[in-house]
Amino acid sequence: MKTLMVGLLLSLMALAAPALAQMETGRSIAERWCANCHGVPSAQAVVATDGAPPFSRLTELGADRIRGVLNAPHERMRGIDLTRDQIDLVIDYIVGLDGAP
Repeated sequence: MKTLMVGLLLSLMALAAPALAQMETGRSIAERWCANCHGVPSAQAVVATDGAPPFSRLTELGADRIRGVLNAPHERMRGIDLTRDQIDLVIDYIVGLDGAP
């Protein structure tokens, strides 16, 4: 029984590793492109500026609305040109913040 439980635990950890790596990559992209205006929790500038909502509030929008904003950035987001994969990673990171301590 113990062997089964250890095997199950190791399997679950193996499944979670890619998701954690993707969230880490999304966090890194967010720190580079978003932290200057939005309060990215892991960045040094945690407080949002220029009226930009902090990431903790962006979780309320949901993935589809965040994707829409990132695919058609507004005036204050000039110069941000993320690939679809990068957008997906940033969205995974933002959505993953929902309920984070």
